[in-house]
Amino acid sequence: MTRDNVISTLRDLLEALQALVLEGPEGMCKSTLLAQFARAYYSTTVSVFLSAANRLSLDPDLIRLDLTKQIHWILNSDVLVIPRYDPTALKLYHQELHGHARRHKLIYYFIVDGLEELGDAPRQALLQHLAELLPFGSRQFRFLFSGDLSYFKTLQTAPLDVKSYPMTQFSIEEAHVMFNDQGLTIDSIKDIRSLCGGIPGRMASILRSLKAGVPLAEIVDNMPATRPEFFDIEWKQVREDDHQTRRLLAVLVHDAKPHTLSLLAEILRLDPKTIEAQLRRLTFVAIDPDSQLIQLAPTGLRSFIALKPRGTLQNRPMRDTSKPANETESGQELLYLVGDRSGN
Repeated sequence: MTRDNVISTLRDLLEALQALVLEGPEGMCKSTLLAQFARAYYSTTVSVFLSAANRLSLDPDLIRLDLTKQIHWILNSDVLVIPRYDPTALKLYHQELHGHARRHKLIYYFIVDGLEELGDAPRQALLQHLAELLPFGSRQFRFLFSGDLSYFKTLQTAPLDVKSYPMTQFSIEEAHVMFNDQGLTIDSIKDIRSLCGGIPGRMASILRSLKAGVPLAEIVDNMPATRPEFFDIEWKQVREDDHQTRRLLAVLVHDAKPHTLSLLAEILRLDPKTIEAQLRRLTFVAIDPDSQLIQLAPTGLRSFIALKPRGTLQNRPMRDTSKPANETESGQELLYLVGDRSGN
């Protein structure tokens, strides 16, 4: 799906800024967006798409040749035929493109994508080459990168004023457009967006499964096992050494009936205010202000946590919830803790 609003925003920002770097986690479709930008402004855009899987794409001489050919096409609308490789040709084409831009009052964009795929050493080496391959310093040229803003702080031969552009999640409206032809209700689309954290790449994965004929209910049911990365960001909020929070989650996950703060406090013999304070730190836990019912969101997170290995925590009494609250307990209950088998 083309994010026309983001593409327009980038172009507007580059009216005043020299360079932008698209930042965001994997799955935000930074490469896709840059490719869309290049297609939207094909007559004024020169692009370099790097790939760690293709070593030829990292060769500075081949990049230089490709840039030369692209600029020749922009200026002459035909394919450049080079009988013999000339490493000095690119600088001449930069000068010609700069003159053309000034005469016609145009802005030209240079895109570089794929730097974050590379290891530190090859990335640093290539960045220094890019300082020679790209025409930094001209008011007629703007630059779009993907990766991390810190990459460009190391440029030595051509310091560049680069600003960060954090990639945003898909909005509800964008999600609706993406799934518009799948016959889903708006609530189902909202659930998908919540499950995916609004990350476009994850939503595209769900869309591919739907187009393959897999029912949405089956996708959601299998997601904790088949797409555990969807829940990793939420789960990272729970520290491995935070045993008390893990106890709370263990009860919520492994005891199917609804829980209120007071019931959870009775089960774990903790103060309700302590439980509330701990749970409110977690973005995937919701507490109803009226009923005090505790819910896990998004859908599927309960199953994801339940799949985690359990450690056994002793020395902590827990009320047997199958008995009335006032019935005397016999012995000490073991609380299965979400974590590894050592109790972490």
